[in-house]
Amino acid sequence: MRTKWTGEDIWLRKTFTLTEKDISNLYLIIYHDFEQETHVYLNGELIAEGPEHQFAYTLFRLENAAKAMLREGENVLAVHGRRPGRRQYIDVGLLDLTE
Repeated sequence: MRTKWTGEDIWLRKTFTLTEKDISNLYLIIYHDFEQETHVYLNGELIAEGPEHQFAYTLFRLENAAKAMLREGENVLAVHGRRPGRRQYIDVGLLDLTE
């Protein structure tokens, strides 16, 4: 999406539609800069946070509680990033690895 990040904080959100809720192998994929505070929300509920140091895309398998927040129809994935300093980058998404 290439949203410019000009301050210390950024909020991003993406609406997506599910035609069926049976997703058994769902992952959060994330990349962000070193020592960046990150919060990821699914339909308004926090599903991941952390200052984990990311220098490459990393997959985190979503637990059943997070998957239960999904609903058929419209869903919203939102991200808050905070990083004081001049270099900032974040990329987040959901990935279904069901065969």
